[in-house]
Amino acid sequence: MKKLKLKHITSYLPYGIKVISNERYENEIALITSLNYGLDQDLIMLQGNTKELDFFEDELEKIKPILRPLSDLTKEIKYNLELEMINYLPFVIVQELFKWHFDVFNLIDKDLAIDINNLK
Repeated sequence: MKKLKLKHITSYLPYGIKVISNERYENEIALITSLNYGLDQDLIMLQGNTKELDFFEDELEKIKPILRPLSDLTKEIKYNLELEMINYLPFVIVQELFKWHFDVFNLIDKDLAIDINNLK
């Protein structure tokens, strides 16, 4: 079974990555605010999507980041970027993909992330 790991989300953290959490409410959208890396489990500190500043923790393995599939790149700029090409792109371009929340690690296909286009 594939598991979401810290290496999959740390590159997105400087850009305000949102996730789906079921810790408090079903399919709650929350913002990652910090990580608590532990020996037995990794906890993620989240800020809820309410008006008051409410924070809660969830386990890394239980959240799903909300990302854009790489196929969304073709919608705007009509450039066919193959997933394997990511390894050969300049770092500054890959950083922009993280900034725009593109699924660089193919997490959507592994059911470890949510396609932003499928949110209601």
